[in-house]
Amino acid sequence: MEHRKDKGACVNNIFLKGADSAEQLHRLGTSAYQKGSLNKAEHLIRQAIAVKADNPHFFNDLGTVLRKGRKYEEALSCYREAMRLKPEYDDACCNLAQTFHMLKDGENARKYYTMAIRTNADFLRAHFNLGMLFHEKQQFEKAIASYKQVLRIKPGHAQTHYFIGLAYQETSRFEEAIRYYGDAIRYKPNHFDAYNNMGTAYLVLNMADKAIECFQKAIKLNPGSDAVHANMGNALQEQGRYERALHWYRVALKLKPSNAVAWLNMGITWGYLNKKCKALSCYRKALRIDPTYTKACAYLVRLLYQLCSWKDLKVLDKKLDDFTHRSLEAGAVPDETPFQNITRHADPALNMKVASSWSRRMAETKRSPQYNFDEGGGGSEVIRIGYLSNTFRNHPGAQLISGVFRHHDRSRFGIYCFSYGANDGSIYRKRIEKDSDRFFDIFRLSDGETADLIHRQQIDILVDLRGFTQGSRLGINALRPAPIHVAYLGYPGTTGADYIDYIIADKIVVPANHASHFGESVVYMPHCYQANDNLQKISDRTMYRGEFGIPQDAFVFCSFATHYKLEPVMFDCWMRILKRVPQSVLCLLTGERFLMRNIKREAIRADVAPDRLIFLEKLPKDEHLKRLQLMDVSLDTRIYNGHTTTSDSLWAGIPVLTLKGDHFASRVSASILQAIALPELIVDEIGKYEDLAVKLATDPGLFGMLKQKVGKNRLTEPLFDTSRFTRNLESAYQEMIHRYRSGQLLRRIEVQECLRCA
Repeated sequence: MEHRKDKGACVNNIFLKGADSAEQLHRLGTSAYQKGSLNKAEHLIRQAIAVKADNPHFFNDLGTVLRKGRKYEEALSCYREAMRLKPEYDDACCNLAQTFHMLKDGENARKYYTMAIRTNADFLRAHFNLGMLFHEKQQFEKAIASYKQVLRIKPGHAQTHYFIGLAYQETSRFEEAIRYYGDAIRYKPNHFDAYNNMGTAYLVLNMADKAIECFQKAIKLNPGSDAVHANMGNALQEQGRYERALHWYRVALKLKPSNAVAWLNMGITWGYLNKKCKALSCYRKALRIDPTYTKACAYLVRLLYQLCSWKDLKVLDKKLDDFTHRSLEAGAVPDETPFQNITRHADPALNMKVASSWSRRMAETKRSPQYNFDEGGGGSEVIRIGYLSNTFRNHPGAQLISGVFRHHDRSRFGIYCFSYGANDGSIYRKRIEKDSDRFFDIFRLSDGETADLIHRQQIDILVDLRGFTQGSRLGINALRPAPIHVAYLGYPGTTGADYIDYIIADKIVVPANHASHFGESVVYMPHCYQANDNLQKISDRTMYRGEFGIPQDAFVFCSFATHYKLEPVMFDCWMRILKRVPQSVLCLLTGERFLMRNIKREAIRADVAPDRLIFLEKLPKDEHLKRLQLMDVSLDTRIYNGHTTTSDSLWAGIPVLTLKGDHFASRVSASILQAIALPELIVDEIGKYEDLAVKLATDPGLFGMLKQKVGKNRLTEPLFDTSRFTRNLESAYQEMIHRYRSGQLLRRIEVQECLRCA
């Protein structure tokens, strides 16, 4: 063995002696480098330099070998020496820049990339790397400019097309991104990342069918990618194909069990299937994998509210608040949605900041406005109103507004509905279709296609009825397909959007000192802003308390609010009320066993027998209104009031007690009660709320007087006068059009009572 080793060493020495020139040593060194033998390559090129120390190429290549071996300072010295020997040496200059780039020294990297380009304007690698540097620093416009220089030199450079697409996607210009991803694929048909990212861009544009086509091709190219399988799940989830979405999430998680994003999206899908406990498990898993995953925290907090699982909320609420504030301070968009924020915080200033950040991002995803409008109105006397919603079905929103469609004055207004929700075949859907001049089902249309349709219909005022609620599509409004855009009804807060001109409100939900926290100009209705339908049918079926398990002789409080509106502060107040009124019970909506168990546990903790909480199933609307008449007093929620719930109780003749809060969502019931002339049921402190509830239950005279007043006022006061409300709403629309056509600036509108309807 020793003999063999010596013989090998001898052969090597003889071999080196045979390399009698620096060029030969250099060639041997570069060959060793290409074979991955870094030490041998360094040794040989250093020998070449020892023979000929004035060759800049030797120093340049030695620098590259040293850099590969992570000897960065030595590499920098070699590149500098190469440039000293050859000042216009663009390759060494670019390598020097690249080394600084690897060392995270962006300033020097940019300096030397630029110097290399100044020496050689067609230096593709320098342009590309400079683009990458700008990209990493999120200077996307500069990155795109550098990348486009690469395409000037080599139009078919697939990876550059891909990175331009990525930069456009990261600046929310998804249509441009799709075009460049397409070019990348044209030059490199097996470009997995381009297909995958093109799919995600299509998803943002609500084009799930095209997204699925992209993901299918990406999966064929890389079946081992967990990310693309999860993206396929996202696309199917977007289409409402939840079981299929779950299949793809499972595949993704089998490939990579630590994929927190896939766990989160699987949880969201379980939520859509109303499997909340399974969703909860997924959200917790995602947050355990990545404790900094803000979106998982937001979804977990939201679901804990929905399940009335308040034990961990104090810690998680604070964690989510910290995430939200850090995002806002950094100029980023919080993962907490504007809707979630208004359900947790009665803080108009904070609500505005969160909504504005989301609206700005929404606007960035859309192309620049390109529609032209005739500001003079073209001599048309009929104002075309477009209503945009996904709730033209059996939904509280449709239940409230369907009467407005019935009462619109067709001689002065054309009514166009644009529906992106499911057609449930309900009476509400049929009525709204019947009471519209045109009804368009846009469920399968993208935002851009819908905007084009709206513009072709020459809509004067586009009214968004959903805001930031589930499944909403404010992106359509962001494209500005109509001259005037209005936020109304579905979302009790500001959109914070500069593409929404007006919000319809009243002076209770948006007092004058709150208007600065709204991105829209406020339209003040003369009474309550909320529409109500005075033809809501109450079932004529005879009902008894006993059939619902309600004690015949009890004083019955109720709250049929959606469960996420329940929260510990008000629930504790309700428990104190029950303790002070021993013969009382509280009726709530039923839910999953886990949810009801949580609520009962909270009652026990408050020293209230859980059997005093009676959980009732949902009923068809007319039967629900009838059952409400078995109740005595409806207790309103605190941070997010009842809307339809409050109106339903009053329409059924039941008094509603509310605590007026500090933002739109917590002042809605106060507005409703004021419009039915029942201000005595509005309080401004939780202690007064508790005391008044107890007094109503223990003072038969007061209770009887208020119940009688509700029964009378529902037929005489403005709240349920649907025709009167509609005329006032039309006055608001007319004023908007007048100001637009006369070129006036946006400002608040105070609607005067329509005298012929008052």
